Amino acid sequence: DNATFRAGSAAGTTESGPLKVFVRLRPSSVKGVGVAADKMEEAIKATSDVGLSLEPPANAKRVLKPLPVEQFTFTKVFPGHTTQQLYFKATTEPLVEDMLSFKWKNSVVVAYGSSGAGKSHTIEGPQDDPGLLPKAVHAIFQGLEQQQEQQQHQRRVLISFYEVYNDLVYDLLSGTAAPGALSNSAGHLQQPQPQQ
Repeated sequence: DNATFRAGSAAGTTESGPLKVFVRLRPSSVKGVGVAADKMEEAIKATSDVGLSLEPPANAKRVLKPLPVEQFTFTKVFPGHTTQQLYFKATTEPLVEDMLSFKWKNSVVVAYGSSGAGKSHTIEGPQDDPGLLPKAVHAIFQGLEQQQEQQQHQRRVLISFYEVYNDLVYDLLSGTAAPGALSNSAGHLQQPQPQQ
C-alpha cells in the first residue's frame, strides 16, 4: 500500500486504513562504551507513550550553534523494559486476529533500524523468549486449528521472511546465506514466491 506521511510524524494512511508505526526502545547498555552507567545520557527519550525527542546530551560538542531538539510522534512508543509478549500483544497479535477473522487477506511487519538496534531480538528472539515471528506463526496455526474444528474451512498459509542488508535482499527461509535476486533482467522488481 502507498503511505503518506507528515513531517515529524510516523502517522500515515494506506488504502486499507491507518499505517501504524511502533517504536521499541532498546535498553541502555554501557558495555563497550567506556563510560560509567551514571555518566551516560540518553539522546533518544520517550516524551509520552506516542512521542520521542532526539536531543543532544549536555556534554555533546557543539560547532557554531546549538543542536535543535527534534520531536517525533508514532502510534506507540515502548520503553526498553518492554517484554516480547507485551510487544507482540500490542503490535502483531491484532494483525493475526484480523487475518483470522477475514478482515484482511494479508499483513506485513517490518523491523527497521541500525545494526545492533534490536531488530533480530524483536523479530526472532532467543529460544527461551521468542519474538514476533515465532509468536505470530504459533497464533496463526492455533487460530486456524480452532477454526477448522468449528467451521470445516480449509485455509492456506504463505509466509515470506526477508532481510534487506546493504541493498541486498536475503530470503531467510531459503536455507542459503546468498542474497536472492528480486529483479529481472529489465531491472523491475518481481515478487519471489512465498514458502508454503
